[in-house]
Amino acid sequence: MKFRFALAAASAVLLSGSLAAPAAAQQFPTREISMLVGFPAGGPTDAMARMLADEMSKALGQRVVVENRAGANAAIATRAVARGPADGYMILFNASNMASNLYGMKEPGYEWKDFAIVGGFAYSPFVMLVSTQSSKAKNLKEFVEFGKANPGKLTYASLGSSSPPNLVAQRFNSKSGIGYREIPYKGSSQFIPDLISGTVDAVFGTTTLGISNQGQAGVGVFGISGSKRIAQLPNTPTFAEQGYPEVMDVSVSGIWAPAGTPKPVLDKLKKAMADAMKLPEMKVGVDKIGQTLYTITPEEFQAAIEKDGEMYKGDFQRLGIQPE
Repeated sequence: MKFRFALAAASAVLLSGSLAAPAAAQQFPTREISMLVGFPAGGPTDAMARMLADEMSKALGQRVVVENRAGANAAIATRAVARGPADGYMILFNASNMASNLYGMKEPGYEWKDFAIVGGFAYSPFVMLVSTQSSKAKNLKEFVEFGKANPGKLTYASLGSSSPPNLVAQRFNSKSGIGYREIPYKGSSQFIPDLISGTVDAVFGTTTLGISNQGQAGVGVFGISGSKRIAQLPNTPTFAEQGYPEVMDVSVSGIWAPAGTPKPVLDKLKKAMADAMKLPEMKVGVDKIGQTLYTITPEEFQAAIEKDGEMYKGDFQRLGIQPE
């Protein structure tokens, strides 16, 4: 009798536990959600994350709070989400570096299988911002000529050897022979002041940086990747126009949750993100900083960024950049 009673009690506990998980997923969210960003506050990735978090908060009925965990080309934040609880309360807002780290780091600390895609957010070309204080250059041609005449004197800021901006910078170096040196930073909010002061000579970043710094004394926006100029920077020629068609890279951003997140939770996150992106004010805000909202499905976005990863892998091999 005692044995049957104990068995029945144990079965009841197991049954209640198995029912509790689906119930919790259906009620999601019941508390604050953390959106991790792998770069310092104030940069373009952080700005987009905050823009989206505000609107997702309204759609979900709970605060979505941006948490900055900068370092290792955003790998610190990425690892935290990969190893975090799969309950929807910790999600990741990340960019192209998520793919490049997989091939540019010896131990990135995560794989694609560690994540469930929520959706792609926006994309933009890269721009090259130049401090003209040392070179006195008025355009890309003059800047390259100065670099060739003064080997090793020029520097460029990067987010680390495995970052997409570094790959763009390295590819440009291999094609132009400019001969500049890499100076690593944790985020654009750190290297922009150094660019303005002339401490570093060049920066590759998203169009957001170009738009916010055009007209800045001593700073020039000398080139933009992609096949055509953009309306927000009408006087900035593409690299292709200037003889460098190899510089066509695009920076992308999106949201991921840990693998194993229950489907009802993932569906709610996807819907909140999609609803936020449909708002007219979201398009206005994103257009203003030179980004373009995605209109493809989450699965199409995931396939595209994984394909970008293969491109970065080829870059590392061709440029001889060893994983660190």
